Amino acid sequence: MLRTQRLLAFVGRIQNYCLLLLCFFLLAYLACGFFAVPEDLIRLLVICADVVCWTIYFLSVWIFSLSLVVWGTTRVFPTRFFILMLVRTAVAFGLTLLRDLIEHVVQEGILISW
Repeated sequence: MLRTQRLLAFVGRIQNYCLLLLCFFLLAYLACGFFAVPEDLIRLLVICADVVCWTIYFLSVWIFSLSLVVWGTTRVFPTRFFILMLVRTAVAFGLTLLRDLIEHVVQEGILISW
């Protein structure tokens, strides 16, 4: 079972690196608002961020399933890996939501009706 816990830790590190990559894509997307860049670059950044975000979601499913395997075999649930996975997934979802909100405001503006 030590191998499975090491695998959990390794997948958690991969998820951390994907989260850092997602932050980079978000910062690059925000920088595109201040400088004149081609639309193709913005589309490429959005596509890359979406791919990284879906990779984070896939890794979350992988960590959850490995946690269930560890729990089933040792009767000890790896709580730390599970909670960190939930936090990373929530941060990735929040960053993606923030990017989509910024894109919506830039493309369509804000409508306030009384």
